[in-house]
Amino acid sequence: MLAPRWNALRAWVPAPVLAMAPDLQKGLRAAIATLGPFLLVDVLHDEALAWTALGGWLGTLADPGGTRAARAQLVVAFGALGALAIAIAEPAAGHAGIAAVTLGVGCFGAALLGALGAPGATLGTLLAIVIAIAVVRPSATPLRDAAFFAAGSAQALLLSTVVWPIGTHVPLRRAVARVQDALAAYADALREAGLASTPDGDAWWSTIARTHRRACRAAIEDARAIALALRARRAGTMAIGSGLRALLGTAEQELALLVTLGEEIEAAPLDARGPIAASLARAAETNRAIASSVARGLAPEVPPPASTTTRLDELLHDVAEIATTIDRPRGAADPDLGVLPGGRGVRATLIAFRDALSPRSIVLRHAVRVSCAAALAAIIGRYVSPAHAHWVAVTTIVVLQPYPGATWKRALERVAGSVLGSVVAVAISLATHDPRVIGAIMFPLSVAAVATRPRSYRLFTFFITPVFVLLAEQYPGDWHTALARAADAALGGLIGVVAAFAIAPSWERERMPDVLASTVRAVATYARATFDVWVAPRETKHSLGEARRTVAIALANAETALERLLAEPRRDVREASLPLDVVTYARRISGAMTALASTALDHPPPPQSVGAIADYVVTSLERIASALEAREPIPALPPAPSVDPALPEPIRARLASALRHVELLAASGT
Repeated sequence: MLAPRWNALRAWVPAPVLAMAPDLQKGLRAAIATLGPFLLVDVLHDEALAWTALGGWLGTLADPGGTRAARAQLVVAFGALGALAIAIAEPAAGHAGIAAVTLGVGCFGAALLGALGAPGATLGTLLAIVIAIAVVRPSATPLRDAAFFAAGSAQALLLSTVVWPIGTHVPLRRAVARVQDALAAYADALREAGLASTPDGDAWWSTIARTHRRACRAAIEDARAIALALRARRAGTMAIGSGLRALLGTAEQELALLVTLGEEIEAAPLDARGPIAASLARAAETNRAIASSVARGLAPEVPPPASTTTRLDELLHDVAEIATTIDRPRGAADPDLGVLPGGRGVRATLIAFRDALSPRSIVLRHAVRVSCAAALAAIIGRYVSPAHAHWVAVTTIVVLQPYPGATWKRALERVAGSVLGSVVAVAISLATHDPRVIGAIMFPLSVAAVATRPRSYRLFTFFITPVFVLLAEQYPGDWHTALARAADAALGGLIGVVAAFAIAPSWERERMPDVLASTVRAVATYARATFDVWVAPRETKHSLGEARRTVAIALANAETALERLLAEPRRDVREASLPLDVVTYARRISGAMTALASTALDHPPPPQSVGAIADYVVTSLERIASALEAREPIPALPPAPSVDPALPEPIRARLASALRHVELLAASGT
């Protein structure tokens, strides 16, 4: 009874709001883990409880989502390393020089964790924040403080894995399951109409097409909107999210095949509809099994393959394989090496750190930059803002990014959010002095901070600033603390920006030619694999899949690099025009190859003219990649071969599109 009402209600709820639901839950969880210990500080008069609150707050932010094992690994690592950092850093807090050196060394090691990817980078930043706070808080009981911090992170671990586990990808799971159910319903409707001897041209076929195609399209678009909203709030990607998005991509292909089978079963004689109906039955059963497995987080139980398979059966086999990998335990393929946080084996982790220590490594340069800037911020903060020296250092640490453009953007967001948040804190301090009212106000602000953090760093800073300003007030109405917070944020942001531009900057404009060259080469490899499918489709199917994944990763990296280039200050618009054109045309060529691969399987090996087109496309892309890598103008290409008019129209269209965009790509760099 409730399901139809819920489906009707969610039709009025925008997809980004549905995708934000896990963040709201995480915000509530963070507020509970943080504000409780903070409020107990005044009740029990024990300052060590502030470390418990900090451990709960940062432990919540360290939670990467995903499986409980992945969460436990990362939060346990954060709690243990954070407690160790406090035990080492607090004894150095009494001397400014020693404290600055300790912070610099600690930030260098923490920044090297960026070699482990997005989870490692997040872990490193949070550990650097812990060290920055510890080196300005002298304590006679560092081990006790470390234990209280570990207790706070353990509280966050308990909340995230036992009491209140939050499935970050639950909205996308449900949306993808609805897509699979819609496809199953479409296949069932076509099968039933065919077996019911519905004649060709009957109005019922139009009703099925209108109803079910619309339902499938609506489900796919809804799931795509949720996928984009979820992806937009993450710095990195996870196996679960990648698998669900891959299922969403195959749904487009399956819908096209179901439309084709619908046309075939309608036009087929009544006595020849059996094989098509059987294929549709297998499709419905497989889709329902996958929908159930995705929604429940279990491996799908798909029906056994038929003795003779169709293109739809082959696609469903691939879909089932993707579904089995979504909830596969991380590290299962390499159990003898052990698994570190982030799912890496010990050997892979050591290799990653070895590569990170290379003089050309962006991770190493960023670690040196953070180390120097944090040490300088610690010294300046002690003299400029002795009561809250850690605010300057913490701002510098969180503002600094591996690239100057990203640092500049983060600094503006941090300073703007801190200033506006401080204004809110002043207003609250002047409006009420009642601790109970202030606590009631801080709770929703803390929830809003965590909920908006993945989407807008400016909003995160805006909401969290009043919380920490009010907690840091020496007495109710102490609005001077808010002014100090705003000034410290501006100072820390300035130090971070200066360090980003002065200490071994990693300019994206210097790396862009290599990124573009590798992207074009990935497209060339994908084009060669696509053309090879015509010659030996079954033997080259695996290499085609690997090439497709490689080019997708390369295009994503190129787009990310372009975003960083556009974020750099004093950029030349002309410097961004070539990367924009290359990424655009490379994606168009890749799309033409994808469409060509799905069309070519139904046709015999190509005539000689197609072979000439294949050589022209691959050779031209290699020449373009070499010119980009050498920082030289792209040479003029020879005339393109003509497309054989005897080829089927879909093949001609794909080949013409590929040739046209290769020429446009070459012209963009001349």
